[in-house]
Amino acid sequence: MTNPARTNKHTRLGLALACLTLPVVITSCGKKEDQAADSSAFTPAPVTPPPAPRLRPADLGLASKVQFPAELMPENEDEARGVASLANAIASGDADNLAGMLDRADAAVLSELRESGDWERSTAATTAVRVVSLQSTGSSVRVGLAIEDPAGAYLLGWEGTQSRGSWTFRALPVVSPPASKASDLDGVALAEMDVPAVGPVIEDAPPPRPPVDQNQRRRPATRGLGG
Repeated sequence: MTNPARTNKHTRLGLALACLTLPVVITSCGKKEDQAADSSAFTPAPVTPPPAPRLRPADLGLASKVQFPAELMPENEDEARGVASLANAIASGDADNLAGMLDRADAAVLSELRESGDWERSTAATTAVRVVSLQSTGSSVRVGLAIEDPAGAYLLGWEGTQSRGSWTFRALPVVSPPASKASDLDGVALAEMDVPAVGPVIEDAPPPRPPVDQNQRRRPATRGLGG
């Protein structure tokens, strides 16, 4: 026979446990509903594609003597390839290729250097051509090239403009600080020298005539024999 007191005791214990667990269940169910609502309202952000990989010096087909630091690599690939072509032509002594990239005035100077043999002698002694500065203005590019040979290193300044897919460079008369190797000129500013303008050629003027004495009378003409 079941003890009514024991049954009531267990019943009260079960109700007490049910009351204790009921808030937990209700609270837990509420959190799940909130999480479900939050999940349905969440909109994933659009995925931004990664930026295009920056051009590397190894992508430019540089000559063995050419140094193009990665930190100076421009974002514009055309600019990078134009500068690389200029440096390659100088480093390899390729006068024909270089002449096609120069403006008329500098191409004429290059022709004189070739005729005198100075071009071949200087490029044969060149051990490194290093890009030490590069500034892009959008329509043009200014680049500093350090030329290293057994005697040390010196700076050449160039300004290039692009037209119809090809680059044209002109030399800049820049100040070259003393340096023992090309990397010593890294980051050097292209400070242009003051070059005096060439004026018109003035031929020697004839000597001035002596002043004429107005009080002096003209001598009468002398008639010769048989006159």
